[in-house]
Parts: sequence; C-alpha cells; structure tokens
Amino acid sequence: MLFRSAACLFLAACGQAVQLPACVAGADVICDIVKPEDIEPIANSRWLLVSELGNGADKPGRIVLVDPDTKEKRILVEGTPRTVEGDLAPSCGSPPEKLSPRGFHLSTRDDGTLRLLVISGTRIERFRGKVEGDDVSFLWEGCVAIAPEISANDVAALGDDGFVVRD
Repeated sequence: MLFRSAACLFLAACGQAVQLPACVAGADVICDIVKPEDIEPIANSRWLLVSELGNGADKPGRIVLVDPDTKEKRILVEGTPRTVEGDLAPSCGSPPEKLSPRGFHLSTRDDGTLRLLVISGTRIERFRGKVEGDDVSFLWEGCVAIAPEISANDVAALGDDGFVVRD
C-alpha cells in the first residue's frame, strides 16, 4: 500500500530538482492524505489509523481512518477534539485547538480500551478510544508537555500510563 501526499514532492537527482507527477489513485495507491506522518492498524477492524501533519495554512493537521481495501477515508480528529467526561488523565492544559500530529502510538490498556499517544508540537496528546463494529472513536483525555528544546518525533507507550519519546 502506498500513500502519496497531494502536495508536490521534489527529489534531488544529479543536482537537479525533479517534480514527481500528481498522485493517481490506483489499486495500491491512496491519494488525498496530507503529509502522512505515522500509520498503525487498528486491531479487529478494517481500519488503518493515519496522522496527517497538514500544511499549517489551509489544511490543518488531523487523524484519519483509512480502509486500505475500499480506499474509504474518515476524519477522526480535527480541530479541538471531544474530551472524555469525568476521569481525565493528568493534563498540561486544555485540549488543543488544532493538531499537528507527527509520530503516534496505539496500544491497548489493561481494561481493553485503546490508548493513543500523539506528538503534536511541544505536547504529547493522550486519547482514549474504542471500536464498536465499524465505528471507531477517540476522546481526548489529557496531555504532557515536552520541553521546547526536544524535537520529539516518535512515542511509545509503556504499560497503562508510562511512555517514552524519541527526538
């Protein structure tokens, strides 16, 4: 499966910039994914979870679901996410007004719910998720601030509450 960004791509080839052709959807190509940063299959579902970095201006960052067989795409998180009611995790502030999702990690908690950790700017956003049939949902449950001098690019969960980041 190949994802190609809608944006123009340039490669250095023998000292000259070469523009790749526009994305053409096909059997093994899915277009209209804006700056995909990370991808994970969601267990026991048809979906792949994909983070789109966005371009900062007219295309905000978001998290989408993609069915690799049908090429269906659903927006899962865009703009300020819905929050978990009641028991929130420790938080570094309010839910983000917009995401710039880079690396993320999807894991299953001891209680069977999904935990999604998302690097977005100088924070790790934490979401709680569930899969019910064909429906997938994630609610924001907290965040952890990252020191500005760390340029985090990947995150991995360690048990129910711990995690590690890599810059």
